[in-house]
Amino acid sequence: MKRRAVALIGLVAAFALSGCASEDWQGRYDDARREVIDVAAERDLALEQGADTMADLEAERARNAQTERDRLEAIENEQAALRRAQELQDALDAAAAAAPATSEPTFAVQDTVARLQSDGLDAFETTDGNVGIRLASDVTFGSGKHALTKAGMTTLRNIGPRLKSGEFANYNVRVEGHTDNEPLKKTKHIYGDNRGLGSARANSVTQFLESEIGIDPSRIEAVSKGEFEPIADNSTKTGRSKNRRVEIILVLPRGKIDAMAK
Repeated sequence: MKRRAVALIGLVAAFALSGCASEDWQGRYDDARREVIDVAAERDLALEQGADTMADLEAERARNAQTERDRLEAIENEQAALRRAQELQDALDAAAAAAPATSEPTFAVQDTVARLQSDGLDAFETTDGNVGIRLASDVTFGSGKHALTKAGMTTLRNIGPRLKSGEFANYNVRVEGHTDNEPLKKTKHIYGDNRGLGSARANSVTQFLESEIGIDPSRIEAVSKGEFEPIADNSTKTGRSKNRRVEIILVLPRGKIDAMAK
């Protein structure tokens, strides 16, 4: 009973005091409440930022892991490519070692020209790297004719063995007929023009090499250049004489020409 009285007295005192202090208490309560709200907001923001940071770290770790996998894969691919390249090179080396050695002669064009010239032949190097031999038409043929003279036949018999089974046996032969630029008069009805005369003379040489020397027809061809590839001045008698010619061109395989250039 005594306790109940004390509590009642205290309650009365509190009501008595509350009248003067209620406004101050309400202000402190509102301040405290706002502070709690602010702290909670800061806490939520910090948690959100922490979650974003962790997500960024995880993404970075994933990228680094992928980069490392890509690097290792690139190294592996490079090593595999090197192994394949080495295997291919080994196979090529083995094939080259197993290939039979060629028995075809190799020689320098200029040396060959010099050797033919020392034998009394009018030899030269062509613009495309082949070996040529000139036969003067004034000696090889009668004037304005395409039939070989005895001197022309003798010259071809001297050259022929080299073309058939000698040092040039592996190469094709191109016979070119050349003329000066004088228009045909007496033989125009036979040859038509200078190209026709050049063709007839080239054919005569070709037929002689095939029938008399025995050169395989598959190795030889005849062409006419007519008056269009002069080697001298057609305005002089000497120049025209030089332009009337037949050239025997020894057509060397391209691989030989490249090798001889080294």
